Amino acid sequence: MFWLLRGLGILLLVVVLIDSVASRSIDAAGFAGGFLAVFGVPWLLAKRASDRCWRLLGTPGTYTVSDWGIQRSSALAQHGYAWSALRHIHEIPGQMIFTSRSAGFLPMPTAALLPGEREHILATAARNGVGLR
Repeated sequence: MFWLLRGLGILLLVVVLIDSVASRSIDAAGFAGGFLAVFGVPWLLAKRASDRCWRLLGTPGTYTVSDWGIQRSSALAQHGYAWSALRHIHEIPGQMIFTSRSAGFLPMPTAALLPGEREHILATAARNGVGLR
């Protein structure tokens, strides 16, 4: 979904740029819409989805990061992803979102992390081929 929005935003930016050069006038609204489609809307959708997830599954839980992958355990559920199943880590304020190669994701709050734990998680992910976005 994000790639589609970003692709449409880039297409809009290219069309607006060509139109601006041809007409020798700047379409500020078109540029703003393109930048929103490329950067703002995907970020907003990820934040809203993770906020909804926390409202639904906001029970206290623990996270385990190992060479296998990342796992979340709570009184209601236990789930996780192997590193090979993950595509990227998206950082938004207060959270890291681990996105899978399919449609799933695992949000992880970062407010309670001790100094150095964030770097350890990112280093473990990078060592296993998962990049930060």
